[in-house]
Formats: sequence, structure tokens, C-alpha cells
Amino acid sequence: MIAAIPLTLWIVAAARGDAPRVALYLRVSSEDQVRGWSLANQERDLRAHCKRKGWIVVAVYKEEGVSGLDDANRPEYQKMIAAIARWDIALAYKGDRFHRNTDNAREFLRQSRAAGKQVWTMAEGRLDAPDEGEAEYPALQPMASHEIATSITTQTLPAHESLQISDRVLPGKWTGKKAGRPQGRMPLGFTWNKADNVFVMTAWAKKFKEDKEAHGLREARRLNPIPSGRRRDQFLSERAAFRLLANIDAFEHEALLPNKQRTDEPGFFSKFDKKWPESRRALEAERQSEAARIAKRVTCPCGAVLKSQSGMRGHLLSSARHREWEQRERRAIPW
Repeated sequence: MIAAIPLTLWIVAAARGDAPRVALYLRVSSEDQVRGWSLANQERDLRAHCKRKGWIVVAVYKEEGVSGLDDANRPEYQKMIAAIARWDIALAYKGDRFHRNTDNAREFLRQSRAAGKQVWTMAEGRLDAPDEGEAEYPALQPMASHEIATSITTQTLPAHESLQISDRVLPGKWTGKKAGRPQGRMPLGFTWNKADNVFVMTAWAKKFKEDKEAHGLREARRLNPIPSGRRRDQFLSERAAFRLLANIDAFEHEALLPNKQRTDEPGFFSKFDKKWPESRRALEAERQSEAARIAKRVTCPCGAVLKSQSGMRGHLLSSARHREWEQRERRAIPW
């Protein structure tokens, strides 16, 4: 239900050109209510956010127990759109409060841009994408729908949907892993027999092995193009061929095991960093540190790789390799 806004506040807000007029949009679905995420908490945080930024709240639209997938069943959302001339910024707690449907989100942003309005969330910041050099407020030019490339449609919503799918799928994958069933991509050249819980070598892999033993690796690659997938009928790369042969060897020695490289820590291989355990976070920090060390390395013209620029002087003065390189260079110069 929309909160009553005195007419005098509308007039004062409109008169203050330096203070954007903000329409707060609050929404909780039935599931959100079960989790205890209330409209009151959203409004409290959003009002505090506006106060910090110096924005004036001129309208509050509240939807309780409704889904963000369908605009038609959200009367307060429709009121907000109808009153678009009265506000400069639409503000919600997160992008999925406005919409959970990408097409609807894109249309909402198109309408906002065409009316010269901005769309913000407290969690993700500004969602409509201003052109380079365009003022943050209030100069927004109308924009055609095919020109809109926004974080809510290209990043926020897809990432949210992907995270939801992950939450549904990962428990099943974890159960399958604990039961000894392979998760993720199959080893090259093999399929999984669910009835017997074992890997099975494909006919293509068997023939590749036979041709390799009879004619060599190069001929085996030529005679056995990839049988399926997006690279169907293409030749197997040399690296992939060695991986296939390694899988076959492991299978013959009963060492081709499902999830051999997987850890027992839930979330270790998740693409969402918020699900990583401490061990994965430590590993990522170590990798970043290693990347920083590599970035500082300096290569001398003689070919020596130094840890940093500070070691260059000592290298030039005392390195036998560098002296030999200098002598070769002098001999190569025609005098």
C-alpha cells in the first residue's frame, strides 16, 4: 500500500533541483515472509540510504506477498509507473525486488530511460547505464530498447537466477558424489553405466587405442575424428589425444575413479565466491599473491628472469650468463 505523501512535500521536493525525488519500492513474496524479510526492515534501510545521499523520499510503494515475475499482478508497481513524472529515482533494496523476469526488467528500464529517470538499488547501486560523460543526475537522454545494456538485465538477474539454480542443484550433486557417481564432465572417451556404477569405454576410444598401436598417434588422430558435440568431425588435438590415452591406461589399471580430483568440502569448486570454504579462499589468496609476484618479474635481454627490478643491478655486475651474452653481442656487431 502506498504511503500518504503530503502535497507540500511534493512541491518542496520539486523545487529543490539539487535533491533527487525518490520513490521507494518495497516487495516481499510469500517465501520472503517465511524467511522473516519484512517490508518494515526494507523501508528503514532504504530511508537511511536516502538520508546519507541527501535524497528526498516522496513516495513509498509496498507489495506484500506477491511475486516479482508478473507485473500485472502488482498494483503498487503499476502505481509507481503511472506516477513516473513525480519521482527522479526508483529505489529498491535489491534488483530482484523490482523484477525477477529479465524481459520485464528490460522494459522497466526502457520506460525509465525514456522518461529521464534513474533506477537504483541499495545492494547493487545504479542499474541503468548512463552514457560516458553523462551526468549522474538529472540529465538522462531517452534511449531505444535495443540500445540498453544494463547490469540488471545482463548481470544482476542472470547471476541471481544462476545462484538459485545452484542452490537447487548442488545438494543433489553432493549426494551423488558421496554415493560414488561422477559429477560434471565425463573423462574423455568414457561414459557412466548407472546400473553398475562403473565407467564404460566408448567404441571410439577403443578404436583410437587400436589405431594408435597399429599406425601411431598421428594416424590414429586422423582416422578417428571427434564423434559428437560441438567439435564433431574435427581432429583430436595432440594434447587431448594424450589425455584420452591416459584415461584408457587408468581404466585398464582400475585407476579411473569418479570425482578423483574433487574435494570433500562443500562449495570448494563453486563459481560463487560466497559459497567457498576457508580453504578455497586461502588458495585464491595464494594464487593472487603468486600472480602479483609474477607481475613484478623482470626479464633481462640476456634471457635471465629476475624477481624484481631491484635485482637488476647485481645481475648486470656479477652474472656470468650476462657477461657471456654481452660478449656474443659484441662479436655479432660489425665494426
